[in-house]
Amino acid sequence: MTYCVRDGQWQPLSWAGHEGDQDRLLYQTTIEGIDYTFAVVRQGDYLIGVSVTGVTGDDNAAVATEIASKTADNLAALDPAHGRD
Repeated sequence: MTYCVRDGQWQPLSWAGHEGDQDRLLYQTTIEGIDYTFAVVRQGDYLIGVSVTGVTGDDNAAVATEIASKTADNLAALDPAHGRD
């Protein structure tokens, strides 16, 4: 799941409550003064990717992780055959 952040200056961040979880990744970079945060969750057969810009620093990470986590939870409920681990 790290292929999309290999190029550039993406830095891995700790995802609170999911440290060491290979199914939840969080990265951040700053390009031309704009903060970008990217969260990825593997939920069953799905990958959920969320990118957030326009908010600064830790707020980006909080928004990205919340949206990705809630979307993963929804997939687990809506598609039990493919959305469960």
